[in-house]
Amino acid sequence: MEKWYQLIFDSRINLKERMFRVVAGISMIAMTLTMIMGRNINNLIILTISLIIMAVTIKISIQKECINTGATLIAVMQILLFPISFFTAGGFYSGLPQWFVIQC
Repeated sequence: MEKWYQLIFDSRINLKERMFRVVAGISMIAMTLTMIMGRNINNLIILTISLIIMAVTIKISIQKECINTGATLIAVMQILLFPISFFTAGGFYSGLPQWFVIQC
């Protein structure tokens, strides 16, 4: 737990990168909780692939120090992913409304 705390609150890391880590982490937790509520195998596959892409994007953007590009890619991916997941998961009766609330 101390390691995770240091990753977020380390004073050597600039504020923009710390915020990126926090927001991306919350987003990944929300997507994982949505996967648990999923009822359709297509939705589970889409969310699993998007979690992997998001993790790779976060890792590369932190390593290459291009936080703005990583944040933009993640935002575009989520804007495209939400409607696809919403309709493949079962619409209003799926877990996607909760994911949308957590994201906002």
